[in-house]
Amino acid sequence: MLLDLSTGRYYTLNQLGSVIWEHCTGHGTISEIHAVLCDRFDVAPERALDDLVALVNHLIQEGLLQQERR
Repeated sequence: MLLDLSTGRYYTLNQLGSVIWEHCTGHGTISEIHAVLCDRFDVAPERALDDLVALVNHLIQEGLLQQERR
């Protein structure tokens, strides 16, 4: 569960979402997080990437993550 302290809104993440959130530290790339998901879960790589990108984009829109270009 995530709490946005500025708005008081709570966000519930499933197991996949929790792993994504844990790896959004500013040190890893989308490709690295994708590799973790494929290693940890029995999921098709395309599905893992789709879910990863969707969640990251949602968290960015909600102001919970900031996108960095490398």
